[in-house]
Amino acid sequence: IANNQKSIMTLNLDILEEGQVSFARKVSSEENYDYLKFSIDGLVQAAWSGEENWEVVTFPVSIGMHTLSWTYEKDEFATGGQDRLGGLYFLTCI
Repeated sequence: IANNQKSIMTLNLDILEEGQVSFARKVSSEENYDYLKFSIDGLVQAAWSGEENWEVVTFPVSIGMHTLSWTYEKDEFATGGQDRLGGLYFLTCI
């Protein structure tokens, strides 16, 4: 994506019992300016910027309908790192 833009991926889930969602992520971006953010129901759970190697992250989810979203957002000026989201892999949602 170009400067001053963002890309959003959403996943709507009906969680039948309390559990966790896990995924692996990698980021190579301009530190403290470009971010990958993970949200549940519009509330940011975590944000990563700079050089972040592959890591599995896990977040609790409660019963009911939920919207999970991943947003990669670039600032309007400079670039850094590979200036991109390195990848997402979905592991579990239990």
